[in-house]
Amino acid sequence: MFFFFQDPDLSALQTPEMKAFTAALDEVRRQYPAMPVGMLYTLLTAANVSSSDEMRGVDLRDLSQTLALPYSTVARHSDALGHGVAKRGGLGLIEKDVIPGQKKHKALKISPAGKALLSAIHLAMRVEMRNPAH
Repeated sequence: MFFFFQDPDLSALQTPEMKAFTAALDEVRRQYPAMPVGMLYTLLTAANVSSSDEMRGVDLRDLSQTLALPYSTVARHSDALGHGVAKRGGLGLIEKDVIPGQKKHKALKISPAGKALLSAIHLAMRVEMRNPAH
């Protein structure tokens, strides 16, 4: 039996939004070449969730539920995005604090370096959206 598939329509990849998304990924790869996309997704989601209550940060367990990822995955991402573990240094893009009154719960806050990366991503996307005819 043979299956015939049509070529996918790649014109959707040529939209200004996709070009802006690619520009954002290029900026992240320029600054942090080893950062996996999943870890970037964790950072972006933490920034979006915590932006409403920046002083408190976002609970690691809540972030895990928001991302629909196992807690252990989000904890590994937060270690790598933060100060790292053991002999592996982190990226310094987030800070982890204990939530007052809940020793086992950690709150993530975007660090100044993380805010700088998020600003660079935003700028890369805005520039691409303004100049889509490259």
